[in-house]
Amino acid sequence: MESPVYYESQRMRLWWVYLICAGILGLAVFIFVQQIVLGIPTGTNPAPDWGVWAILAFAVWLIVLILLIKLQLRIGEKGIEIRFIPFTHKRFSWDKIESMEVVEYHPLRDFGGWGIRYNWKQKGKAFTVAGHFGLSLTMKDGKKVLIGTYKPEKLKLFVSKSPYLK
Repeated sequence: MESPVYYESQRMRLWWVYLICAGILGLAVFIFVQQIVLGIPTGTNPAPDWGVWAILAFAVWLIVLILLIKLQLRIGEKGIEIRFIPFTHKRFSWDKIESMEVVEYHPLRDFGGWGIRYNWKQKGKAFTVAGHFGLSLTMKDGKKVLIGTYKPEKLKLFVSKSPYLK
């Protein structure tokens, strides 16, 4: 019989992040067109042309980075694996995990936001892209890990029936 596997892939759903990035890109394109294409220096102390190119490159890089961000969670026979693309890849084997449960958390209060975060009080690390539900792992060494989820009910059901950690 095949061992049960849980898989979830998440992308950032924070509309305001996209709005901020669009604003930065719009401003960078405006400055680029104004100064490089039309030849009209922007502002009272205009940046050099290489600086305008750098601002545009940074804005494009930021948009691409935000669009690439993806959090993948896989729970299987060997343990729990997360890929926070393009930043990190972690595996937690069952012999290192004390317990796990699906919890509701407060991203700003508990971790200062979304992303890869650390909470010094709880000695815990969080991997989240949005939302306020996650899989909370307590490791045998006392450390905690929180992995965000968009499907808390489905994950809760899988965890309750999971043969891996009892």
